[in-house]
Amino acid sequence: MNINSLEKLALSASLVLCSALFSGIASAAFSVYPISVTTNQQGGAQIKVISASAEMDFIKVTVKTIENPGTKEEKERDLAAGESLVVTPAKFGLSAGTTRIVRLVNMVPPESEQAYRVYFEPVNNLDTTSSSEAQKNKIGVNITWGALVIVPPVKPVEDISYIPVNRQFVNNGNVHITLSEVGVCKSSSDSNNCKWTKDARTVYPGQKLLLKDTEAQSFSPASTVKIKYVSSITQTMLERQL
Repeated sequence: MNINSLEKLALSASLVLCSALFSGIASAAFSVYPISVTTNQQGGAQIKVISASAEMDFIKVTVKTIENPGTKEEKERDLAAGESLVVTPAKFGLSAGTTRIVRLVNMVPPESEQAYRVYFEPVNNLDTTSSSEAQKNKIGVNITWGALVIVPPVKPVEDISYIPVNRQFVNNGNVHITLSEVGVCKSSSDSNNCKWTKDARTVYPGQKLLLKDTEAQSFSPASTVKIKYVSSITQTMLERQL
C-alpha cells in the first residue's frame, strides 16, 4: 500500500525489539507474512508465521485496536465491547522450519473501517499462568512482530472533499483513501492546466489532512484541486476533482 502513510502504519510496529536479555538460551526466530492485510467480504484473513529457528518456538497472539491511525494522536488499546476480531490459535507451538497459518475472523462488520494490530510474541511455553516478565527473562532476544489488519465495512463509501478556507482534505466516507498525487489547477474551467505534486499520504474516515506547503504555494482563490488516489474498494488508481 511508494511508502504511503498506510505502509508506514504497518511498518512502524512491524518489528518491535522488546528486550535483549542474554541468558544463554537461544532466541526465538520467526517472521510473519503479510505484515498488512485486509479482511475479505466474509470478515476473514490469514497470516503466516514462518519459523527460522532450529528449535521449537512458542508464540502468543494478541489483538489491539488502533485509534486515530496514521496521525500524531495514534494509539493502541485493548478490544472494547462490539469489537470482535477473533484470532485462532491465540497460542501455539511452531516447530523448527515449519509455517503456521493464523486465521483472523471479524464477527460483526463495522459501520466504518477499523484498524487493528495483531501482535506475535515469543513466550517460553504455552502455560498461561506464567508471568510475562519471567518468560522474557528466559528468551535471549524477545522479538515481537505486529501485523496491521484492516476490517472494511459491509457497504464501503469513498467520499472525500476539499475545504478551500482551511486548505484541508476531509474524508467523509467510511474507508481510507490513499493519495498518490495532488493537483492544483488554475481554475475550474481550466482543470487540465494543473501542477501535480507527489503526495503519498492516507486520509482515514472522519479525519482531515492539510495541503502540503509545496501544494499550497500554487493555490489561489480561483484554484481547483484534483487528486489521484488508490481506491480501497477497487484497488485501482482513480482521479477526482474536488
